[in-house]
Amino acid sequence: MCLIFCSIDASHCERLGKFVNDAPKKEANCIAKSNFLNGKPCLLLFAAKDIAANSQLFYDYGGKELSWRTVRNVLFTFC
Repeated sequence: MCLIFCSIDASHCERLGKFVNDAPKKEANCIAKSNFLNGKPCLLLFAAKDIAANSQLFYDYGGKELSWRTVRNVLFTFC
C-alpha cells in the first residue's frame, strides 16, 4: 500500500496572493472583492479590522466543505 499526501505549494509563484491564507469568515482579518483591472480579473483585499505588523493575512476562500477545513484527514491509497 502506498499513501500519498497532496499539498499546494506556492513558494515558486510570483503572485502576492500566496501570502494570504484561508480562515472562516468570523476569524478572517481581510475581506476579498473581485473586480477587473485593465480588463483582467483581479482580487482586491481590504482589511476587515486593524492588522498588526508581521501578522498573517486571512480571508474566507468561500465554500462550506473545503477539504482542509474538515476534521478528518483524507489520504489517497493506490495499489
